[in-house]
Amino acid sequence: MIKKLPDSISELIHLRNLNVSRTRVESLPTWISKLRNLQTLNASTESLRQLPSTLKNLSRLRHLYVCHGVELPAEIGRLTYLQGLKFRVGKDKGYRIEELGNLNDLKKLSIYNLEKVKDKEEAQKAKISQKRKLTELSFEWDADRKGEVKNAEAVLDNLEPHSGVKMLKIAGFKGTAFPSWVQKMAHGDGSLIGGLIEITLSGCQGCEKIPELGQLPNLKILSLRRLSRVRRINSQFYGNINVGGDSFPALETLLLTGMFELEKIEDAGQKGRRVFPRLKSLKIYGCHKLECLPSWLFDKALGLKEMDVRNCSKLSALPDHLDNLNSLESLTIKGCQNLKSIVNPESRRELTSLCSLEIRECQKLTDIVESHAPSLKKVSLVELKSLGNISKFLDTLGQYSPLLAQLTIVGVPTFISYYEKWRFNNLRKLEIGVSMEWSSRISDAMKKKTVDFMLQSCRRSSLGELKLTGLEIWDALPKSIPHLTAALYSLELENFGVTELPKWFEGLSCLKKLCLIKFSKVDTSALDEALHRIAGAPHMQLSKNKYGI
Repeated sequence: MIKKLPDSISELIHLRNLNVSRTRVESLPTWISKLRNLQTLNASTESLRQLPSTLKNLSRLRHLYVCHGVELPAEIGRLTYLQGLKFRVGKDKGYRIEELGNLNDLKKLSIYNLEKVKDKEEAQKAKISQKRKLTELSFEWDADRKGEVKNAEAVLDNLEPHSGVKMLKIAGFKGTAFPSWVQKMAHGDGSLIGGLIEITLSGCQGCEKIPELGQLPNLKILSLRRLSRVRRINSQFYGNINVGGDSFPALETLLLTGMFELEKIEDAGQKGRRVFPRLKSLKIYGCHKLECLPSWLFDKALGLKEMDVRNCSKLSALPDHLDNLNSLESLTIKGCQNLKSIVNPESRRELTSLCSLEIRECQKLTDIVESHAPSLKKVSLVELKSLGNISKFLDTLGQYSPLLAQLTIVGVPTFISYYEKWRFNNLRKLEIGVSMEWSSRISDAMKKKTVDFMLQSCRRSSLGELKLTGLEIWDALPKSIPHLTAALYSLELENFGVTELPKWFEGLSCLKKLCLIKFSKVDTSALDEALHRIAGAPHMQLSKNKYGI
């Protein structure tokens, strides 16, 4: 691996493109300034620590790629043809924000350490508003600094971009209010309203209100991250739209994460207003005080395809009419400890587009959706200790979800289901976890029979991966396993009380992975001998070191 560039490269004075990204070069030589026709320098290698001061002499350089954290040389502002730059503000001459003043060809610009800009006059020297080619712009402050709030507000207020900006990010801003040009943008006043496609507001710890962004006609992606003082998203967030108009008319992705004080997301407030008519993806993470989701979600965002809610510990229920979301393809809910219900019990409509359903670590959840989902391919239910309708859910699943390919059931109450119409013809992966927490009213024999029934429902030619966690008191493995020989290539078994491995292991002709865990009653030497015999069988494709005891 190359660690130093050969000096002979300095003779290539007509070179336009130099790529050292796949090397271990720690520094670039000072002679790089001899490559006066160089237009692209890709030095995005993790080993690079610094750039030479002579880099500023590459007057025709248009594209400079380096990894995050690499310090730029002083007077980077001399590279007036640059089209992309990640600039860290310094206090010394040659590193101040004024270096950006003459870089009018920039298309992508990220400015870090804005806390080092001392006042609005210095911020104005960057001449951000004059950079008419800018499409992506990022402003970032050091999140750990103890800068003055007023200074941050004055600096950002004087970094107003031109109307051509399509992506805007503001991170680490500690002002109490966003600057006037953001408010103009939000109210449709000024030239910025037409262009923005993506907005990220991150770690703005002093702001208590989110700008009114609902009037931006082309906004497709909105990310709100760690706005720790925002308690409510009120009706003003949706913008001042006339009756019959649309709020966030083009928005496709909405992310709320780390909004630790957020308690409520209010409705738009005006009748006849459409909210998020094109929303496709909604993700809400770590909003610990949020008690409910807005009703507009299931009444108006009917094009929603992905909903992902995680670690919202106070969320107690989802709004009714989940099955209004006929376009919903993926529903994921994790770590919502207070959630009790995911569906109106009286609802039985079809979720015709749902392909993936994943619900984990919701300890108080008693009911989940039983709606018919003919397109469902993946179901994962994990650590749902209060779930009461699991049997009915599985019966519905077996009857109306013929495309199901992955099924995981771990840490749920005992289910007993022998529905004759179960047809898991396309199941490729199955994981079942039986634990002592299953209801004590059900006998161990009945639990084992339930597992056997599920395996019998799997078509012999389809199942490729099987993982079972049983009970130590079970002295035999499920009888249906040896009948899954046609396609089974991965078998993981845990916590069984068998005293020896059955001979039918050698008949699993397609097996490539075997993992045995907590087989405490099997003699170690006998187990080793059996495993060596299985691994050495001529018809076996068992890989070494793939089993663990």
